[in-house]
Amino acid sequence: MNIQPLHPGMEAELTGFLNSLVSTSHAPSVLGYHYPAYLQMLQQVLGSGTSNCSFIARCPQNATICGFLPGLIHQSSGGCCYNSLPFFGPNAGVLSDAKTPDEERAVSVPLIEAAISEARNRNALTAVFYTRFDPVPNPVAASPVLWLAERHPDVIQVSRTTHFLPLNAAISASFPSTIRYDLRKAVQAGVVISSGCPAEQLEELYDIYVQNCLDHGIPLKPFDCVQRLHQASLTDETIQFYTAKVGSDLAGGLITLWGPVTVSYYLPCSRSEYRTLQPGTLAIAHAMQHAAEHGRRIWNWESTSEHSTGVAHFKSKWGSSKAQYQVLVVPLQGPAAFQCFTPEQLTREFPFYFVYPYSLLQGTAS
Repeated sequence: MNIQPLHPGMEAELTGFLNSLVSTSHAPSVLGYHYPAYLQMLQQVLGSGTSNCSFIARCPQNATICGFLPGLIHQSSGGCCYNSLPFFGPNAGVLSDAKTPDEERAVSVPLIEAAISEARNRNALTAVFYTRFDPVPNPVAASPVLWLAERHPDVIQVSRTTHFLPLNAAISASFPSTIRYDLRKAVQAGVVISSGCPAEQLEELYDIYVQNCLDHGIPLKPFDCVQRLHQASLTDETIQFYTAKVGSDLAGGLITLWGPVTVSYYLPCSRSEYRTLQPGTLAIAHAMQHAAEHGRRIWNWESTSEHSTGVAHFKSKWGSSKAQYQVLVVPLQGPAAFQCFTPEQLTREFPFYFVYPYSLLQGTAS
C-alpha cells in the first residue's frame, strides 16, 4: 500500500474518490467533513500553529486513491496534538473502497500508523481518531478499535452517541405528530424558509448563533468559520445554508454539510423572541426535504452529549435512532506529560481539539 500526505493540487482527485463511494456500502460514512472545502476552512480558521496532516492510500495496481484519512496537527505553547478531526469531534475516520474487512484493514492500518508516526515525529501529546459514522452496521468495514488496541495497548476509548434519521422524498409526510404540529404552527405564524443566506445577513445570523451558544453553554465556532463556509457554499454543493424569516426579520438559520448520501446537521440557530414560533424546526424540515430531493438518504444529527438531555429529546422527537461511535486516544507521551494540565488549560492551549479525556487529568473529579 502506497501512503502519501495529501498535498495541494489533489483536491479534484480526492473529491472524485469520495463521490465514487456513493455506490458502495461505505457511502453513509462519507461526510461533508471529508471534502477539501471543509478541510481548507478548518486549516484557515484554526490559524497559526495548525497544519494539514491528512493521508491518502493508493492502490498498488493502478495508483488510484483507495483510502483517505483527514487530519490536522496543532502546535501551541503547551505542546502539540493530532486530531482526525478537530472542531468538536465530527465523525470523520478512515474511508476506503474496500470490498472485504481484510481489504479495509489493509488500507486503514497503514493510514492510521502514518498519522501516528507523523504525530510522534512532531512530539505530539496524543493522536486522536474517531470511528466513522456507520448508522447501519457495514459488513465490509473493519473497526479500528480492536487492532489499534493490539498495536497500541495504552489506547483510550471514549464512547459517544449520535442520532440519525433516514431520509426519503416523502419525509415530510412521515414526521411524528408533534413535529407536524410544530411545523403547522411555524407556517401559520408566517415563518418562511429560504435556501442560502445573503452575505449582508451573515453577521446577523452569526449574532443569533452566538446568543444561542451563550444561553445554552455550547462551545462557539468563530465567525471566520461561518464566513468561509458561506463563501465556499456559493460554488460547492457540500455546504448548504438556510435562513428563517418572519416578515422582514431574520428569525434563525441552519448550516448543513452534505456527503453523497449523508447530511450532517452542523450549525442551527434561532432568535429567542421567535423561538416559540418554531423557525428552527421548520428550517430543519426544509433542509431534510431539500436534501432528500437531491438524493441524500440519511440525516446525521451529530454527537449528543450524555448531559444534553434537552438536545437528545429534541432529536428523538423526530423519530431518530441512536448509534454509537468511539473516540480513540493514542497517548504519545508518558503520564507525566498530562499531569500539568487542568481541563481549562487543555482547552485554552488546544481550542476545538480533543486531546485527552478530562476525567483522566490529575485532580479532576470523576
